[in-house]
Amino acid sequence: MEASPVVWEAVTDPAELWRLKPEWDALWRAADGDHVQTERACFHAWNNDGDPSPRRLHAIAGWREGRLVFLWPLVVRRRHGLWSMVTQLGPQAGELTSVLTEPGPEAVPRMAAAWAFVKRTSRADIVWLDYIKLGSPLHQVVTADPTRIGGVGINPDIAPYVRWPETMGWDEYYASLSANMRRTFGKKYRGLAKIGEVTFAAETDPQRRASLARWILEQKRHWANKTGKHGPWLTAAAYDGFLRDLAEDPAATDCIVFALSVNGEVVAAMLTSMSTRHMDWIIAGYDPAWSHHSPGLVLNEHGLRWAHERGLTVELGRGAEINKRFWSRGACHDILSFRLTITRRGALIDALRTTLARTRHLLRPKAGLAAPEAEPTGRRDDGAWVQLPR
Repeated sequence: MEASPVVWEAVTDPAELWRLKPEWDALWRAADGDHVQTERACFHAWNNDGDPSPRRLHAIAGWREGRLVFLWPLVVRRRHGLWSMVTQLGPQAGELTSVLTEPGPEAVPRMAAAWAFVKRTSRADIVWLDYIKLGSPLHQVVTADPTRIGGVGINPDIAPYVRWPETMGWDEYYASLSANMRRTFGKKYRGLAKIGEVTFAAETDPQRRASLARWILEQKRHWANKTGKHGPWLTAAAYDGFLRDLAEDPAATDCIVFALSVNGEVVAAMLTSMSTRHMDWIIAGYDPAWSHHSPGLVLNEHGLRWAHERGLTVELGRGAEINKRFWSRGACHDILSFRLTITRRGALIDALRTTLARTRHLLRPKAGLAAPEAEPTGRRDDGAWVQLPR
């Protein structure tokens, strides 16, 4: 239990929330926070919000003896003038949902108190939580909540990560990876080196970061068109503005863009965020004209070596791509999204929504429409999917 009580408040004025930057930054460093939990990321996400629905800020702040020990910036949106949904403030680009809390044994009870405060004060009907890590304090609290009216876990996925023991050097780590993939990477690097001088840079200058961020988005869109993997955020003007504003913001000191060049020409780049003890990989792109040489894979190796030299573990981001499984040696977080109804109105909306989806599916079974959402599921340590408590 907390040594002294936490005082909770809902910050609804954006200007008031941004004024918390010194306390926010201190908590983010102490908690080794994620990219989307920085004050700058939330600031630019709020100012580049492209959702036309009416919205209001509802950031949950917990204070203990005058010190900020918990922060969870949320947004409540009014849907169709009938009901409200609360989501985490962010660029809505498939990032994980997480809370910023001072580490320690109080994390779970503090999360439980914050969750109760959200339900009591947000005046929302439904809570949408994108990609929660299974086993995290947030996951434990929402799945064990006996008072929620209903909810479902959907979109199971994984988020690979790289951890290395303190005694493991880079050569030892690299030797532990797939021999076949290592040979492939070596061949790709030698192919680039035959063309010209291969250089790697970690860019922190805001103007250089902004230029590379625009380049990354352009290449990422070329890749999406080629592969058919279109995310709505990727082509949204709101995300374009968010990424540009974040990259060129001098106060976003966590932001670093890795760039791989051949004879001075950028062939691959990746925007990252460096926290106290880890690094988040956010978005990367490569010039399709160089695809035969797989410059993105070569950039990954340089970026990981850079992080290793600084003692930083690396979060590779959501998805089970081959290169992520290779670098992580299979280590990953199991993640799951949750749609939780916390009022009777929300339960009615969800019941109507499910009925409509089932009706459409029955009437047009060959139209390729998605079936109704499945029961909540999660993954055990042995990899099997199991039903979660409702």
